[in-house]
Amino acid sequence: MATEFVGGKLELVLMPSDLQDWESSLDSLSAGRNIRWLDDGRSPEIDVSAPDSDGSVKVTVIDRPSSGASVTLELPVPDGWIDDHRDRLRSVREAWPSEVLEPSPGVYEWRAGSPPAH
Repeated sequence: MATEFVGGKLELVLMPSDLQDWESSLDSLSAGRNIRWLDDGRSPEIDVSAPDSDGSVKVTVIDRPSSGASVTLELPVPDGWIDDHRDRLRSVREAWPSEVLEPSPGVYEWRAGSPPAH
């Protein structure tokens, strides 16, 4: 995320549950509700307000696990931006390694016969 005044980037390790949470977050934004994503304490939290009447959202990133710094930006979003995010989510899921299984919440292992590449 960037503006002429401030810029930043997040390096995240996403898990399948994060993708499910993002899908639910997109449903909430589409219904006009604010969302809080990645609020489990292992990475910076991202809060997004539902679009207001002029087509803007407020995005707040809070780096709780590291610096404690936060930034809030009001950003204009184009029509169809939620659908664009759904398309991007679909692309990520299609690229996700099919060899990775989640036998129980938060536990990941390789499908039998599919050892990790070295």
